Amino acid sequence: MLEAHGTGTQLGDPIEIDGLRTAFSGVQRKQYCALGSVKSNIGHTATAAGIASSLKVLLALQQHYIPPTIHYQQLNEHIKLENTPFYINDQGRAWPKSSEPRYAAVSSFGFSGSNAHVVFSDYPATPTSIDAVQQPLAFVLSAKSFNQLIDYAKNLYDYLNAEANLDLTALAYTLQMGRAEFNQRFGRYR
Repeated sequence: MLEAHGTGTQLGDPIEIDGLRTAFSGVQRKQYCALGSVKSNIGHTATAAGIASSLKVLLALQQHYIPPTIHYQQLNEHIKLENTPFYINDQGRAWPKSSEPRYAAVSSFGFSGSNAHVVFSDYPATPTSIDAVQQPLAFVLSAKSFNQLIDYAKNLYDYLNAEANLDLTALAYTLQMGRAEFNQRFGRYR
């Protein structure tokens, strides 16, 4: 999936697609990469265009679904997609996981002339580095104050008692490497 900046202009869109054609010129596979722009769905978001496109791509990966580019009727006569990896995604499509990772890219061009291209992919279901963790496990807790640390420890204790089949190695890894999910569930104690 490729989320183009796609402003719908006669000049800008062909230039963007020509750049993509050049970047992907060595790819042999044809018409497999959905090409869209969030602007057709929600309008031009001005300075938030890049983040809006990124959110669309992340949701597509999460939901296993590529949303349609709505209001698409006819391809700009100056854009040629034949013999490229791209097709206009004019209808919603299932995007199931497979043995190969799914990739999605976002191109965004800022008013100031700053340009960005970001590539996203599936996150592995279980980080491979968990397997390397040996016993004993370290459960890392941190907070801004002593009282918050005590609250955090109590919440973790309650969570551990409520979950019957908890993978303690995975929990220890999460607490060491990235506690965002736990913090969302029980409050932010950093």
